[in-house]
Amino acid sequence: TVTPEFTNAGVTCVGDPITFTITVNARPIITFDRDSISICKYDSLDLSLLGAEIIENGSGAFDGTWTTSGDGTFDPNATWSTAMSYEPGPMDIEDGVVFITLTTDDPPGPCGPESMVFELVLEDPPPMVCTSVQASLGEDGMIEITPELILTGPLVDWTSYTVELELADGTPIMGSPFLNCSYKGEEIYARVTENCGGNSCWALVT
Repeated sequence: TVTPEFTNAGVTCVGDPITFTITVNARPIITFDRDSISICKYDSLDLSLLGAEIIENGSGAFDGTWTTSGDGTFDPNATWSTAMSYEPGPMDIEDGVVFITLTTDDPPGPCGPESMVFELVLEDPPPMVCTSVQASLGEDGMIEITPELILTGPLVDWTSYTVELELADGTPIMGSPFLNCSYKGEEIYARVTENCGGNSCWALVT
């Protein structure tokens, strides 16, 4: 309730009290754990990696919709609460970057929906250069031949690597990428494959 006052020519008059209601409408809140992410350009994006959350905050908007600046698709649909992944389209892959937006439902009242954007970078397969290594068995008589032992450059975190071992005659070694003392003195070859584009390289393990 407010009481108006009117002043004219130095004279103030008090009006009748006026009662009215002010309604404050809350806005929904969107949060991401990260604002950019890189993946192999041949992979789909697991949307759970973003940590996206819609906080209703008393607004009445409980869900939202994913949209893209490119030509990819959301699986199984674009609804925030049910979408699981984003499959880049041909234009996305060609451009190398796509912007994906999460927009809340339009809440009741005068406040419009909230939205937030993150950048998806689609990386080319990394170069692969292997180098021969000398393996030393551990106290348990075993050693794991890891990509870090074989590759000359740093590993990237947006793809995975597989190591396969075989004898000089091409016989696969069971239990790859682990070696035990039964292979001591053997000529062994390791193939490291990155699982983005399938590039691989070989190295001698002695």
